[in-house]
Amino acid sequence: MLNYLAGIKAEIANIEPDLESKIGLLEEAVLSKEECLKLCSKVMPDFERKGETTLFAALRDYQDNYATLLTRLYELTNKPEHLREAIRASQAAITSASKLDTVSLMAESYWKIAKAQDIMGEHLKAAGNFELASESYLKAAQKAPQLKDFYQDYASYMQAWSEIETAKHHRAEKQHQQAKEHYEKAANLHESTERWNYLSPNYLAWARLEAAEDLSTREQTKEAKDLFWDAGRLFAEAKKSIRTRLEKIEARDEKEMAVELIEASDIREEYCIGRIALEEAKILARQGDNAASAREFGSATRKLEKAIKAMERESDRQELMQNN
Repeated sequence: MLNYLAGIKAEIANIEPDLESKIGLLEEAVLSKEECLKLCSKVMPDFERKGETTLFAALRDYQDNYATLLTRLYELTNKPEHLREAIRASQAAITSASKLDTVSLMAESYWKIAKAQDIMGEHLKAAGNFELASESYLKAAQKAPQLKDFYQDYASYMQAWSEIETAKHHRAEKQHQQAKEHYEKAANLHESTERWNYLSPNYLAWARLEAAEDLSTREQTKEAKDLFWDAGRLFAEAKKSIRTRLEKIEARDEKEMAVELIEASDIREEYCIGRIALEEAKILARQGDNAASAREFGSATRKLEKAIKAMERESDRQELMQNN
């Protein structure tokens, strides 16, 4: 009954227009779900000793829903402790799913853990859990040959995200060549899927951007300028690719991600234009044209500040600022 009560409060929260009241309802839903799981933990060992493991399917759903509620609460409050608890709930859901050997459900929970870790900037941990999700989907493909293509697509998508998270880690460490290589792998993996191949140009653009950053740090200014131009062009192409597919996307989370990428493509293109101006300013300074160099530096600063301010997510803003 506590599980049902949590579900009802969560549904009311969905239609509650007042933010403070919405948060309050979700907090109540979380507490009800938490109490539900505490009671479950007292009785499940008895059922397991009797060999009655089918109830773990219901328990896994309770745990998964708990993780979803906590993630929604994080989105409204921006309190990282909710994401931490969501990760613990998903880990518990994996344990329950493993007792039934339902590897596809395990994959979903690894995916949720990785997404939470991505939000918190724990990129290598996220990469590891995306890898585990990929392995689980491959096992699901082996267990259900009739769904082999379906699960293999998901396995490739999860592997692509593992590469993206690894690339983000290297970018944060200013290891641009390594980041470039992982973004290229992500682009190729997306291209190999039927459902997500439209995202491949976005990660190819990131690979070009990382190559440009690498050349810039090594003072190969003319070559860096050319690659920043190429990266900006590819971000524009990525925007077209995603927009072409947008109307066909049915999953809400995927559609939201696609819309965010369309908006981000303009910002990243603007960032590339700013970097082009910065590299041009360096060239002019070396040529002794200080007045023109100062104008280009000013133009670069304005464009880069505009791009950075336009990023809504703090993690995205930090990602651009790390190289300026």
